[in-house]
Amino acid sequence: MEIDFLFAIAAFVIFIVGLVIFFNEDARIKRALRKVPKLSIGDFTDGAEARLVGEVRLLDEFFSPLSKRPCAHYHLKVEQNKRSGRSSRWVTIIEDTRTVDFIIDDGTGRAIVETGQSKVAVVKDSHARSGTFNDASFDLEELLMHYGKTSTGLLGFNKSIRYHEGVIEAGEKVAVFGRGRWIKDASGKRQLVINKPAESMVLISDDPSTVG
Repeated sequence: MEIDFLFAIAAFVIFIVGLVIFFNEDARIKRALRKVPKLSIGDFTDGAEARLVGEVRLLDEFFSPLSKRPCAHYHLKVEQNKRSGRSSRWVTIIEDTRTVDFIIDDGTGRAIVETGQSKVAVVKDSHARSGTFNDASFDLEELLMHYGKTSTGLLGFNKSIRYHEGVIEAGEKVAVFGRGRWIKDASGKRQLVINKPAESMVLISDDPSTVG
């Protein structure tokens, strides 16, 4: 009887974790990108809503805060391990994200992606830690100070901190969903602009499952 009860508890926990993963925003963005049809820039008609896959070209100098990479988007998350009695948990102390307009190049042409109304699912690929016997580096300390935080407590002991960052960087392959609009650039040539679809947001991801 006790084994059956423990099995039921374990199954319930797995079910809840599965629901959280399935319904989190990143998962929803990636599922939506995989469902929509893919078009090349050269085949895009005015007003069409579709998925583009290509490489990122930057319009401006813009760098991520942790890894200092030139990018069009970053998502930074910094967590501190906080103890309460015998238990401890990771608490988010910094979360910052920013996206700027960029160009996507798929080999048949280039399109400007307007990101003012967008959602991004980015792979977290830069990580760091600091804590006991592992002082924060100068760059990590500078990062924390930028957000009004420090790596040490009142008595000077290191806090246990972990850092995660994902970026959409220059030259990276991404998938973008949006509505296409053909305009003429300053030289009179046709230029495709990708912006907000009628009933969604511009969706962007560098996850491998979305760029196939």
